[in-house]
Amino acid sequence: PGTSGPNEFFSPHCLWVDGGGNIYVWDRKNNRIQIFSPQGEYLRQWTNVQLPTDLHIGADGVFYLAERESNEAQISLLTLRDDQGNVKAKWNTPRSHQVCPDAHGDIYLVSGMARKSGEGIATKYIKV
Repeated sequence: PGTSGPNEFFSPHCLWVDGGGNIYVWDRKNNRIQIFSPQGEYLRQWTNVQLPTDLHIGADGVFYLAERESNEAQISLLTLRDDQGNVKAKWNTPRSHQVCPDAHGDIYLVSGMARKSGEGIATKYIKV
């Protein structure tokens, strides 16, 4: 815990396996995503993320990320990225926690409890 080298994690929060078997691990407190081969070998990392909380790789190959600016932030991000981690689109959202696109390209986002209201929110973003 608290280490930041390759193959080291500080609060791993989520993982995803893509169609090629590569493993994406959310290294939340290090603000990065580490990517490993199907054999577990370190390949690369994305360092342009903020407290990543969830990932979904859509059938379209787009990476849908839920991120937070900080643990205390009331505003978070929903980002769409390519397979190299480059941001293609982003939205400010209330405390992003989980994200999932459907077969039509609509995006569903669950936001965690807001500290002031104590309520969670589920939002649907419609493809345009």
